Amino acid sequence: MLSLANLFPTEAEIQESKKSSRTNSATRDRRSLHPHYHRWSRMHASCYNQGSEMYHAVGAHGIEVEWEWHKDNPEGFANFARWITEAVDEWEKATFGKVFSLRRRNTDLDFGPENCFVGDLHDASTYTVRKKLDGKKVLEFRQYAMNHTRAELVQKAKDEGYSAATVVVAVKGRTWKHLNTKL
Repeated sequence: MLSLANLFPTEAEIQESKKSSRTNSATRDRRSLHPHYHRWSRMHASCYNQGSEMYHAVGAHGIEVEWEWHKDNPEGFANFARWITEAVDEWEKATFGKVFSLRRRNTDLDFGPENCFVGDLHDASTYTVRKKLDGKKVLEFRQYAMNHTRAELVQKAKDEGYSAATVVVAVKGRTWKHLNTKL
């Protein structure tokens, strides 16, 4: 396992990489050598890259990465690396090395240390199953939102078994754009 102290290049390595035009970004950025870098990178892609295969299920619903782990935070990756290294160590002790994935306890909330956990890659029961929206229900939620607060809308969505994040973005017209009535 790589130590956290070796995750980031030294000033001399940065200067050397600037001189060499043939040095690729993976060589310049030691973070990519960390065993969990790809998870951190895919987490960001699923939230912010519309070309990502998971964007439709994550970023399109307003899910983001909390500042503590965010790519714009200079300590974001180091914070994530510390958290996931500890979480994986505990997981491997409990499951004897069973394959894992990064999960969110509440799929309506962002990626962050309080909402995420390491779970069984093949166990879908760790996710909350929500009802799928249809056009009629979207229009109903949009109508409801005209006379109620966002908090009331979120509670109504949860009470009826829908993802609050999905309902909020549908009401705002960020999804279900083909329907005429939006706020």
